Amino acid sequence: MPAKQPVIILGGGMAALAAAYELSCTDELRSRYSVTIYQRGWRLGGKCASGRAAHPADTGSKRVEEHGLHVWFGFYYNAFHMLRDCYAQLGQPYTIDTMFERRNSTPLMEYQNGRWLLWPLDFPPDPPGVEPGVNPNLPTVPEVILRLIRLVHEYLQHIANWLPRTVDEDLQSSVRWLEHMVAAPAWITAGVGNVFALSAAPHKPILPMLTWTQTVTDRWHGVRAAIDQISPAQAHLRNELRRLWIIADLAAAAVRGLTAEAADIAINGLGVLDDRDLREWFEQCGAHPEAISSAPVRGLYDLCFGYTDGDSSSFATANMAAGTALRCMLRIGMGYRGAVAYTMKVGMGEAVIAPLYEVLRRNGVRFEFFYRVDGLELVAGKLAMVNFTRQAVPQTGSPYAPIVNAPAGLASWPSRPDFSQLVNGNQMQNVAGLDFESNLSPTWGGEQIVKLDLTQPELNGAKVVLAISIGELRRITSALDSPGSEWARMLDSLKTVATQSAQLWMTKDFAGLGYPDPVRPAMNAGPEPMDVWSDMTPVVASEGWQDALRPASVQYICGPLKEDGGFDSAQLARQAVENNTAAWLQNMCAAAWPGTSAGGGFDWSSLVASGGAQQRARLSEQYLRANFEGSERYVLSTAGTTAARLKADAKAAANLYLAGDWTLNGLNAGCVEAAVMSGMQAARAIRGVPAYSMPGASDWP
Repeated sequence: MPAKQPVIILGGGMAALAAAYELSCTDELRSRYSVTIYQRGWRLGGKCASGRAAHPADTGSKRVEEHGLHVWFGFYYNAFHMLRDCYAQLGQPYTIDTMFERRNSTPLMEYQNGRWLLWPLDFPPDPPGVEPGVNPNLPTVPEVILRLIRLVHEYLQHIANWLPRTVDEDLQSSVRWLEHMVAAPAWITAGVGNVFALSAAPHKPILPMLTWTQTVTDRWHGVRAAIDQISPAQAHLRNELRRLWIIADLAAAAVRGLTAEAADIAINGLGVLDDRDLREWFEQCGAHPEAISSAPVRGLYDLCFGYTDGDSSSFATANMAAGTALRCMLRIGMGYRGAVAYTMKVGMGEAVIAPLYEVLRRNGVRFEFFYRVDGLELVAGKLAMVNFTRQAVPQTGSPYAPIVNAPAGLASWPSRPDFSQLVNGNQMQNVAGLDFESNLSPTWGGEQIVKLDLTQPELNGAKVVLAISIGELRRITSALDSPGSEWARMLDSLKTVATQSAQLWMTKDFAGLGYPDPVRPAMNAGPEPMDVWSDMTPVVASEGWQDALRPASVQYICGPLKEDGGFDSAQLARQAVENNTAAWLQNMCAAAWPGTSAGGGFDWSSLVASGGAQQRARLSEQYLRANFEGSERYVLSTAGTTAARLKADAKAAANLYLAGDWTLNGLNAGCVEAAVMSGMQAARAIRGVPAYSMPGASDWP
């Protein structure tokens, strides 16, 4: 029997786990590959890692502690498909509906006339039986254009029907004229097909909508002016129609832009638009300035932490490549299965990482914890050595056992390692600030330098998957970083941003917050600096609280983190997050949580805390996190950088493969789906099968 092909995976995030899954998910693959994952610290998951620890108010509880708010969108076919397979192997209690909550309310907030207003955004649920990870539903670009045209038509109908009769009749006529123009059968049936036929010649505009003549512009802007004529006594109607017009304006601009560059998009996909920022592209397509700066556009930047300096209070540094942004926006809104979004009812560690770990372990994948990668060495263009710091050694020489049971009985990860399993664990516990996941951590004195020699006989022909996020790569890949190389270009081009998050255990239930919508939001893009919020109350049931101390709800918030020159310590970074969270709470209580307001500010008793914590000190007992180091940082998709991304099989070294949401994976955005796709692509390249054949890797399914 031939020897198995050794595969070394560096890193333990979603890309690494997906690569290991793709190399071990069948008997035939398990007979061909011997897979080992090397991971720093005691847990897997990367940015998706979560832990369990006691809340100070109830020392017997095991609260969930996340890196941030995790939302899985309904279009994540590859991630859900992999997870479904794991759940099927493990059996109860692992199902999509026991681990995830289906969410269809993703409202926005907009700042108008000195106050924040709720902009409801609800998506229709799919009928029963339509499930994520089953039968991908990603729309093609022509299908997107048809749906956008129909959306413009529908919204113009609404505007025409709802405009008060007191509005000038000429303006009523303008709305009807635009409505009929958009609905022209020649456009719907012939135009899009001709424009996006792969063999199409450059297409001449067939309707005024494409050229946006002065007549069209005058009538279009006249409709907007008509909306402003509505009486202040009908402010709700005016806001509704203004929002319909903004969405229609953005959709019409997108149709013009996509058809104008149809020949390039038909060959190369939406990536041809990535040389421009989304707002710049909308401006080129004739979108109105009000629409370009509106809540739907800003909400996408907020969702993707799309601010190059981490300051979301200003749109000045917002930056997201137009093609990537459109791809994300359109797949979120038009490609979902079951629900538009899914959030965890437990921690990410329980819902995703632990099941993956257990299935991979059963599949024969080996895990080496407490191995921090410090460098790579090349010989004759081939990776020959991996340099590690071995941070700790298990007591008995047997593998470290990372899993504990959460109160709900689920396999879980602790927020700190189990020192009792480690040689000199007592000594480690006495080192203040020791953190195996941080480059700023003090050492404990017993670390070991380890070299993994890939030229030794048992590793002969080994393939290596580099699945560590790009924020850490400059530190460890100097051997690849020669001047003028593709690797150097990638490191210099791709940007990352620090992020921040807070989990707030509340004494008030969701209704008690006073939020003006009875539906719990999956996401709410609103006041800065923590501009994305989700009610995550189902998580509380898994945390083992005493009945008398049980929180009434839990709220997760997150956003980019402005660094102002960087942080010298985790303590300084956390203090910045605490200050930002306090500011956000003051803003949010006035904007949308009036039930938490007292004396003109936030009522600190709204936070669950131990008996001795008073006023703002109660905030320090919540879970606050700054993700500002290395691989914790979020990878941005800024304009002009897509071309610098490398594919999984880019061969920076002959036996090296790449995995992470920072690669050129077809989605090219910082999210779980991109990470999973990249891991699958690396594994398929190793297997010698088409690496980019999975759903979502192309704009042309």
